[in-house]
Amino acid sequence: VLFLLLPLWLASCERRELTFYTEAEITVTADWSRADQQEESQYGATLIFYPQDGGTPRVVLMGDRTQTTVRLPDGRYDAILFNRSFDEFGTMAFRGQEQLHTLEAYALQTETRYGTKIITAAPGKLASAVIRGARSVADCPDGACRLQFTPLPFTRKVKVKLHITGINNLKQATCQLSGVPLSIYLHDGNTDNAEKGVQEFEVEDITP
Repeated sequence: VLFLLLPLWLASCERRELTFYTEAEITVTADWSRADQQEESQYGATLIFYPQDGGTPRVVLMGDRTQTTVRLPDGRYDAILFNRSFDEFGTMAFRGQEQLHTLEAYALQTETRYGTKIITAAPGKLASAVIRGARSVADCPDGACRLQFTPLPFTRKVKVKLHITGINNLKQATCQLSGVPLSIYLHDGNTDNAEKGVQEFEVEDITP
């Protein structure tokens, strides 16, 4: 009976090729000295690896925003680093995380008045850096593969000085700065095609 069942058992077996995945350990460091974010040192950072072959992005949350180690399958990647995490900006949100060139930060707190979008809160400081074509080499000794990021700021501080004559008892003033982009692409800081709106802010110091 066993000999009769053996051909049937062999016919039912499914041959599957063995696939081996090789990974390399990569040391990632970041120099934030040019990001103008001295007060942000208590926050971490977000690191995303985009496989150039179109695979699923790998998101790494860095508790220590200056360094981390990552293990990646052998291949080529485009990598982006920015301060904080997706959920730590109270006045900004993110979209298009699926691809590097569509990753975008946009103003979260807006109001539409008379057909114009008003940004009602400052966006917070945002800085980013990109490395394209990084290679993960499987036979690279641990610690020998390194990536160094130097994030640059994407937000600027604007100082406004107002001269108003004839008002000596002004207690409060609200100003609006027009032509402000509502979003920005993180891979290059481009805002050319972004919708423009108005940034609203309160005057901090009123001196008659």
